[in-house]
Amino acid sequence: MSLKERLASRARPTFTYRLRVDDTADAEKALSDAYASFQFASISGDTNRIDTAKKVVTDAEKALDACYEPIVLTAMKPDEFEALVDGHPVRPNTDDEAWNMDTFPKACFLACAPADLSADEWEGFLSESCSDGERTALFNAAIAINVRIPDPTVPKGLTEILG
Repeated sequence: MSLKERLASRARPTFTYRLRVDDTADAEKALSDAYASFQFASISGDTNRIDTAKKVVTDAEKALDACYEPIVLTAMKPDEFEALVDGHPVRPNTDDEAWNMDTFPKACFLACAPADLSADEWEGFLSESCSDGERTALFNAAIAINVRIPDPTVPKGLTEILG
């Protein structure tokens, strides 16, 4: 595939935020117990016991994953993002630096949120069912995928082929 074709077929960046929707205490305990059983089975060397323990771990991981709902945020086109920023200008005599910190984060999230819910439904969810920390994390994730912040956890040169 040519560079032109690859660039033309590139999708806009996404970020999946795992939102806890169910209590995880029982699932976390079950997974911890499953890991311990697997370690014990591994020490025994009994392949049947190990295989059974692997299945228990897999099932426990699935049960824990089921406690979360993935919220896939999709970046806006750069021009759309710039227009959104322009629509939420910095207010004088505030801590605003790049945009209105009271209105922009939510607007950015709503522009990037999955269409499964309407804007009004997302607004209701954000105000009724989210903690302040969850809301902030969702807003920050939407902003991050739009400003295309590089992942600081990927060391420089990691993707280069070592010769």
